[in-house]
Amino acid sequence: MWDSPSWRNTFDTTVLIGPITESQIIFAWPSSASCWNGTESKPFRKEGCTNAGISVGYINNSFLRYNFTSLGQKAALVATMLYESSGFKENISRMPGRRGQGTKGMLLFNYIYDYAWDQPELQEQLLKLRSGNPHPFSYSLTLILIEIRYTFGAAGWYLREKCDKEIYEKLTEDGYEGFSTYVEECLEAGNVESDRLEVWCKTIDALTPAGIPHPEQCSPK
Repeated sequence: MWDSPSWRNTFDTTVLIGPITESQIIFAWPSSASCWNGTESKPFRKEGCTNAGISVGYINNSFLRYNFTSLGQKAALVATMLYESSGFKENISRMPGRRGQGTKGMLLFNYIYDYAWDQPELQEQLLKLRSGNPHPFSYSLTLILIEIRYTFGAAGWYLREKCDKEIYEKLTEDGYEGFSTYVEECLEAGNVESDRLEVWCKTIDALTPAGIPHPEQCSPK
């Protein structure tokens, strides 16, 4: 049973929360409800899209696998995947010069490679790709890892395996400051910009149990 928030009067990312739900994902990013292109300002590749109803099970599986239990950890990861993949619409980066960048967490290729190697069932396939592959190796490997069973696990794997343990702990213990440190030092994405902050605030709003105030950074200006 997760924590009861009844006695709390400040924003608290240490609270343990249960599995993420489809409705929470949709609240955080409404267009994630479907993969219909008609409502999007920027058309997306249909093959890269996964709606919230399908996504949520794979997200929860990744949280179980990598042992993420707190509001701070789960909100940071969900917000990062929503932000990086434009609401689960993209699996491969469209940015020039980013060959091989992909998954819902938009890992750069050097991390894509390490993530693949950490999946025992992919190691033989990875070795084959490295020798005699007619397509660019980075592209071929990314195509494997955008399969749904892998794409939603990448952000959690990255936090566990590539970020300092201190950052992992700060996400649970330090509220917004923990998220800011995660973005700056783990994702190496600089300061938390307004667009990323907005997604995090919506995700916090969706996942925070009743009775816990929201962070001041998410208060209307």
